[in-house]
Amino acid sequence: MISIYEKSKCCGCSACVNKCPKNAIRMVEDEYGFKYPQVDLEKCIDCGLCEKVCPYNNEYNKKNVFEKSIAYGGWNKDENIRAISTSGGVFTSIAKYIIEKDGVVCGAIYDNDLNVVHDMVDNLDDLKKMNGSKYVQSDMKDNFRKIKEKLDNGVYVLFSGTPCQVSGLNSFLGKEYENLYTCDIVCHGVPSPKVFEKYKKELEKENNSKLVDINFRDKVSGWQGYSFSTKFESKKTFNINAQKTSYMKAFLSDIDIRDSCPTCKFAKLPRFTDFTLGDFWGVDECYPDLNLDNKGTSLVLVHTEKGNELLQKLTDVYLQKCDLEKAIKGNPSILKHLPANKNREKFFNELESNDLDTIVNKYTKVSLMKKVIRKSKRIAKKILKK
Repeated sequence: MISIYEKSKCCGCSACVNKCPKNAIRMVEDEYGFKYPQVDLEKCIDCGLCEKVCPYNNEYNKKNVFEKSIAYGGWNKDENIRAISTSGGVFTSIAKYIIEKDGVVCGAIYDNDLNVVHDMVDNLDDLKKMNGSKYVQSDMKDNFRKIKEKLDNGVYVLFSGTPCQVSGLNSFLGKEYENLYTCDIVCHGVPSPKVFEKYKKELEKENNSKLVDINFRDKVSGWQGYSFSTKFESKKTFNINAQKTSYMKAFLSDIDIRDSCPTCKFAKLPRFTDFTLGDFWGVDECYPDLNLDNKGTSLVLVHTEKGNELLQKLTDVYLQKCDLEKAIKGNPSILKHLPANKNREKFFNELESNDLDTIVNKYTKVSLMKKVIRKSKRIAKKILKK
């Protein structure tokens, strides 16, 4: 067996696994919980397809991408869909359009053990599994192969994932398909599945019951002040401010993200997807009329004419065209990668020996001086606005 030698240049998209004609590659978890390709040399025929399909070696540039993306802000007109969506529920409307054309949607869901995996759905009931953010790296498995089979048979497909996952799919396919629509999410980086698993076990031990559901972005307290909610077999439910949980503290401090995230080559415009979807952070400053109810506003960036034509056909969403520079100002992750957290290695080294809350508080603690500086900046900003 031989494993990848430079982890900062592997996003874990699994394009190489899906492309290998001899099934000589499998994804193997490292000590941090991230999966990397491992090659069985006895099966390998040295065809080089795995290297050619890697988006880090040969990124496939989608044709007919707008020189300047078109930005929209808006939401789903169905209040129930908007309520269970992370932002405004525009993704559900796009996915519904594909399903109604007898197509399939491939995106991240929870499996029976609350592991995050990519899977396909072809009906509106199962589509609900894709609602809500899942802040952990998903397992792609063999979905690229399944998508190609669907596309070759003329089936409409919508693929949703991180920018690197979409790039991996584009590289794997190697050509344009009129029946394929791709949607990437505004990505802050992907946290370790190992950290997520540890957090789930600690919650179950603390509550003496098996977890049956997790919602990273519950809107019980509104869209902007979102909550982290959990449900257990014992019927216990909890809702707390998401930023007070050890898991979200780790994620927001970039301490448990993948090696490739701090040097992400996909955080840029133009995107080689049809759509980019995310929360319209900063909407109150540039377009306050788009957030009068705090129920969630989607930011939609459209990168192709095909994508824009689909968007104009949607009758169940409210959309307002916005200035691109203003719209992306509150989402810096669209244009630049995250800085590496200097305590990342120390954090992972202690993961097995202590509880998550203790480790997170130890390595993500903000000094008193930094708190004072941040507060001073917020006060100064308010004064300048008056």
